[in-house]
Amino acid sequence: MIRLLGIQSSRSKWLEIAEEEFIEKIKHHFKFEQILLPSSKKARDDFEKKKNDESESLLLKLKPSDYVILLD
Repeated sequence: MIRLLGIQSSRSKWLEIAEEEFIEKIKHHFKFEQILLPSSKKARDDFEKKKNDESESLLLKLKPSDYVILLD
C-alpha cells in the first residue's frame, strides 16, 4: 500500500494533471491512497509556526511501521 500524504494548497493546473496521470498509472500496480491535509490557517503570517503546525499534522498520520520517503 502506498499512501501519499500532503498539505492541500493551490497548485498549477499542469501539476494537477500530472498528478492525476501518475495516480492512475500507479493504481494498476499498487494499492494507493492520497491524503491531503488542510493548510494551517492559524499561522498564515508566521512561516515557522505554519511549517511546525503542518509538520505535526503530517506526523500524526504516520504509523511506527511506515516507510517514509520525503518529496519536496
